[in-house]
Amino acid sequence: MSASDFTRPGLLCFKCGEPFTLSRVRPDVTRVEDLSDPFRVTCPECDHEATYRQSDIQIMVAVDGP
Repeated sequence: MSASDFTRPGLLCFKCGEPFTLSRVRPDVTRVEDLSDPFRVTCPECDHEATYRQSDIQIMVAVDGP
């Protein structure tokens, strides 16, 4: 199975726009429904902390590189 076979819930950083998976910043949460709404997370790329709503969560699809 390749990395392109995986989908994960994720967010786009409000500041830098980089995508990141929810499991990377909230490993304690196993289901999106268990998050408070809204919830705070810190972008692992730029360290910007922001408040997100559950409706901000997107499905991130892993793709293989070139």
